[in-house]
Amino acid sequence: MSDEQLAVDMRGITKQFPGVLANNHVDFSVRPGEIHALVGENGAGKSTLMNILYGLFPPDSGEIHINGKQAHIGGPRDAIALGIGMVHQHFMLIPVFSVGENIMLGREPVAGPDFYDHARARTAINELTKRYGLALNPDARMGDLPVGLQQRAEIVKVLYRGANILILDEPTGVLTPQETKELFVVLRDLVKSGKTIIFISHKLKEVLEISDRITVMRRGKVVGHLTTKQTNEEEIATMMVGRESSIRSYDQIGIPESHHQLSHHRNDPATLAKLTKIQTYHTRCFCASTRSRQRLAPLSCGSRTSAPTPTGASRR
Repeated sequence: MSDEQLAVDMRGITKQFPGVLANNHVDFSVRPGEIHALVGENGAGKSTLMNILYGLFPPDSGEIHINGKQAHIGGPRDAIALGIGMVHQHFMLIPVFSVGENIMLGREPVAGPDFYDHARARTAINELTKRYGLALNPDARMGDLPVGLQQRAEIVKVLYRGANILILDEPTGVLTPQETKELFVVLRDLVKSGKTIIFISHKLKEVLEISDRITVMRRGKVVGHLTTKQTNEEEIATMMVGRESSIRSYDQIGIPESHHQLSHHRNDPATLAKLTKIQTYHTRCFCASTRSRQRLAPLSCGSRTSAPTPTGASRR
């Protein structure tokens, strides 16, 4: 595929932190107008790679091409100028500000001697929300909104800055199932309007539901590129953790290793029965641990809203 056909083309990206090789000669490409999922376990290097694309980290080596042209991204300002926007897992919002003030922050319309022009801001936000089907009240206090609407405000904020390439870092990690469905409707509408979306996640069912293509990372390297319609959870999970992974490794992404062993023992009733019991046990343990983490997450990570909500892992 030629440069002209790629919205994003990252070549040989390497990033090392003290004691950690976060990205090891990573090649990553995204086509215009697609939802491209970037998946991997916590610590695989996917968020680091996207932070490099957004200019939060400089790469130690490698090249970045945006829409066929080599780009130097020295910071978020450069990324925004190139039409790249990022919605972080932990929202960058000010709870005591209104929705409009959060969206316009740094690019406020002014009237007279530097007075915030509420009318112009409200008009601009209403035009954006109407165009992309993102209903929001510009005058609402951000801290009073549910998490799903706060995330919607983050999306409108990057759209207001002219983003054509949207990076969403674990966007469903703090959403309810209904909010997740609503987000997916929004993402599909954005793609129909010509946007390109990079969807960072480790939730395989959601990845299969929303994405067009998938890039899998493990231990700082890209280990595979998949077409969503031609793959399944088992193949993605195996690439994420490696074929020699333990049961615990599969549990970390919600798929016990015994699940993958069942297909190899279908003609052995005794072994199949044992593995079925193991799979059931580990699935129950995973579900219990997930519920426990969700209850404890607001206490350990803090909450930005009045109602506690589960948060994703801090290291990605």
